[in-house]
This record gives sequence, structure tokens and C-alpha cells, in this order.
Amino acid sequence: VKYDFIDIFGLAGEDNDYYKYNVHSFNAPVSYYSGKFKAGVNVSYSLYRTFMHGVTTEIEPETSHDAVSSFWSLNAQLGLLFVPSEIFSVGITYTPGFKAYPKSDIEPISTNIRIVSKYPMKFGTGIKLMAVKNKINLFLDYNYSQTSQITGYKDKHDFNLGAELNLNKNVVIRAGGFTFLDNRNFNDSMVSFVYPEGEYEQIFVT
Repeated sequence: VKYDFIDIFGLAGEDNDYYKYNVHSFNAPVSYYSGKFKAGVNVSYSLYRTFMHGVTTEIEPETSHDAVSSFWSLNAQLGLLFVPSEIFSVGITYTPGFKAYPKSDIEPISTNIRIVSKYPMKFGTGIKLMAVKNKINLFLDYNYSQTSQITGYKDKHDFNLGAELNLNKNVVIRAGGFTFLDNRNFNDSMVSFVYPEGEYEQIFVT
């Protein structure tokens, strides 16, 4: 799996400063069934690479450079599903957080400073309930990210709610909603934000 992101942060004609961020991931999922339980683990190896154009250094603050920064990680997502009956099931997932120390082919800042990338721990749980002879399905999910480990952010909590009505084998009606709550920490004196608190808070209905 490959993800590419380009972010433009300069507007100076042909000399625009930008960075391009990509992730290459290789996954190895394994699952196990035992009665009413299903357990699984997805081992993931990821290579993170950032190409930066317009980087300056302490030694040459007026000269623009191209730089490449990269690191790799080995992580795993764990999952457990419990199905006690035909109409009810509950599941949980857990992904450990990790820290990484990117290496660059040039040093934009003093070598006495160590750059750290933090990826927060994630936890999720959800339930599924079926009713009216399995014609109605209800879903509720909760997702947590320990983003308070990142400067300027609080822990993130989000909820998903869904419903499904099976009218017949050819027609299914679905509806739901989910949250995207603003987890910026305005009490953190180390950072400041342009937009006011709650500006990014969103509730979606589908």
C-alpha cells in the first residue's frame, strides 16, 4: 500500500517550497476462530519518506536545498470479536503507539537537536445488534487516539452510529452519523492556533 501527500507552503513562482510525503506499507494479517470468538493480528511494516524542497540550514540560512528524510516502523493491530448469539456481537481493536527518529541526508537544524515523530496509540470498540428477524441492524463504534502525546493536542474521541434496514434481498436502506471532534489543546503554552476552539468540530449525517 502506498500513500502520497503533497503540501505547498510557499507561493514564489518556480521557487515554491513544498514537501512530498509518502508511505509504503506491507501487511500480513492472521486470524483465528474458536467457537464464539475470533481473534486477529495484522502485522505491518511501513516505510515513511519525505522529500522537501526549499530547506534551509543553520550553516546556509539563505540557500535553498532539497532534502530527503525517512524512517521505518514495524507495528501490529490486534483485534478480538465476540459473537455470543446470532443477534449480538462486540469487538475491540488495539494498535500500539510508537516513536520514530527520522534520518535526513542534510541537517536543517543543529545536530544537537533530535527530531522525533510520534504516532499515538489507538483503541476502538463496537457493537452490532440485529432485530426484527434480522431485518434491522444497528451499529455503534467508539474510537480513541492518545494524541495528547503530540504537542498541542488532547486525546481524540470519536463516535460512529449506523442503522441498516433490509426491505428485501434487493433493497437495503442505510443511515448513520459520525463525529470529527476538535482535539486541539488551547491550554498548551507551547503552541498557538489561527482558528478558534471548536472550529474543526464536525458531525456528519449520511
